[in-house]
Amino acid sequence: MNKTTGGRGQRTGIRRQKSEDRKMRSYEDKKIKLLNFLFSQLLKFSSLLLTVYCLMPTEVHAEDKVITLSDAWRSAIASYETIMLSQEDLFQAEKGIDKALSQILPSLTADADYTQYSEGVSSVQPENSSSFSLKLTQPLYSGGKEWSLWRQAKKKTEANKRSLEATKEKIMLNVAQAYYAVLKAEKTVEIKEAALKRAMEQRRVASARFQVGEVTKSVVLRAEAEVAGAEAEHANAKKDLLVAKDKLARLIGVLEDFKVSDPNIQPLPDTNLDTWTSLSLEKRQDYMQSKIEEEVAEEGINYAFGNFLPSFKLEGVYTKRDQDPKTFLFNDESMFAGVIFTYPLFEGGLRKAE
Repeated sequence: MNKTTGGRGQRTGIRRQKSEDRKMRSYEDKKIKLLNFLFSQLLKFSSLLLTVYCLMPTEVHAEDKVITLSDAWRSAIASYETIMLSQEDLFQAEKGIDKALSQILPSLTADADYTQYSEGVSSVQPENSSSFSLKLTQPLYSGGKEWSLWRQAKKKTEANKRSLEATKEKIMLNVAQAYYAVLKAEKTVEIKEAALKRAMEQRRVASARFQVGEVTKSVVLRAEAEVAGAEAEHANAKKDLLVAKDKLARLIGVLEDFKVSDPNIQPLPDTNLDTWTSLSLEKRQDYMQSKIEEEVAEEGINYAFGNFLPSFKLEGVYTKRDQDPKTFLFNDESMFAGVIFTYPLFEGGLRKAE
């Protein structure tokens, strides 16, 4: 009797334990489902906020300025400080030609003086005297230095022209790179926006299929993860577009918002590498500038060599004098001309140093 009662009590305890285990598992399952539901709702809400932000209108309004590539080039060239500095260098070089030419052309100088003497000093001293003279000087030969200096000035002017064009080309290249970077960023934003819309549509379809039991929860979660990734890529693309536009705006000096137009790109001619190399050596401004500067240096050697050679110049002077009272031997007018020969013998080693 006692054994029977003990067996029944043991079986009752086992059933009670199993019932409690089932209740505990049911409670745990409900808690997990609740947490999954809350997490999914939070993820949807976050995705909705990010989507609203990313899908804000990005179109440029009608009043925004539209800039073409040619407009960007003109604006940059007009505002760049390096262009202004190169233009000033060119102006100075052109004035150097006039300066060198002055060493070849004749020079004419005029001198005049008037002297008032004190009274009673000497019986032969006049009361006053005055004179006026004109002096004409024409260089004939200076060891070739004057012509070498003139050739150097012309070549320096040409080199500065090439430098100015090279500076413009460099600026145009930088502007073009920034311009096409903006176009690329705009296309990237469009692509990422389309990808985001596709991901959102796939998430909607996955959620609908999950509601009717066609797919599991993992499919929905995977779709939501793809939406989150697409949203992040879209936001990064918009950020890259802002950076590219800011760089272009700084290069061309534009403060207001603007839109760039897609230029009509002409295809490059079909040619070989040797032709491109020959064309670059012929057209590149910086290369031609270097060649001209080499010629200027060679002319500098000729100029320095001219310091060792003699020089000739023609000089004529006309003088008109007057004094009161005039003496018997007073000559009131004179004129002479001559050729002056100069040969430097020693100048402290200056010529050799030059």
